[in-house]
Amino acid sequence: GNEAKKPFVPAKKASPHQDTVDKAKSVWNKLRQKSNTKEQQKKLMDELYPLIKGKSYQIALKHDASRIIQAALQFGSSKQRQEVAMELVQGDLLELCNNAYAHHSVVKVIKYCHKDDKVMDRFKSGLRNKVAKLAVHSVGSRVLDAIFLNLSFQKSYTLKEELYGPHFSVFVDEEQKSKTLAD
Repeated sequence: GNEAKKPFVPAKKASPHQDTVDKAKSVWNKLRQKSNTKEQQKKLMDELYPLIKGKSYQIALKHDASRIIQAALQFGSSKQRQEVAMELVQGDLLELCNNAYAHHSVVKVIKYCHKDDKVMDRFKSGLRNKVAKLAVHSVGSRVLDAIFLNLSFQKSYTLKEELYGPHFSVFVDEEQKSKTLAD
């Protein structure tokens, strides 16, 4: 009769990459320390990279793990950066840009990979015909701001063209070499 009832404890939701995220978080926690030397950063990145490889897009969308991807873009070697960035830009870029957590990773892609033509070409094609939607979104507009601040005029021009509206794009020739107002 008088047995004490145990409180209901809901089962922990198992997300697909939870073990990976938990391991990556502990490495990230060490990686983000400002006292690390370049050698320590490289060693920690060599430990972190295999954990996130192939899962960067999904991890970037998680509220508790998007900083792991940001750190990989900040501290990774140029090859690691490129591979993480390519994973991100091959997914649904509009979703990443408009996500409250993932958009920070997209901004890091722009900041650390803006000189990588392979990444930026894929990035620009992923945003093709989506710039107007980004411009009016409270979070997505931050990504556009980062694009226009970090990319050269030549690299960001095709994205800026979309802000002129759909009628303007009809008259624009992709192969046109001159891209100034006078032309």
